[in-house]
Amino acid sequence: MNKDFLNSVITLDNNQKWYITDETEQGNDKFYLAVKLDENNNPDAESKIFKEVKANGKVFLDDQIDAETYQYLSAIFITNYSNKSDEIADGIKNEEVE
Repeated sequence: MNKDFLNSVITLDNNQKWYITDETEQGNDKFYLAVKLDENNNPDAESKIFKEVKANGKVFLDDQIDAETYQYLSAIFITNYSNKSDEIADGIKNEEVE
């Protein structure tokens, strides 16, 4: 029943496509950050957080998250992005030094 959504594209019932860019586990729950894809599969400015839900032996993603949890998760994903950006910048600096 384990499904890894990270770095994959999901299509919602309304045919919107979302690319899963990050994940976090909080307690027993797993959440994913996704960016909307346009008709050419290019990233849009819109993002969404999904919660992994397991029911009846299946795994699916739910975007119904209360405002307080959404704000908390947004801060986590922003920190993750900042940390990744710093790692990339450090890598670039190290390449320039060598």
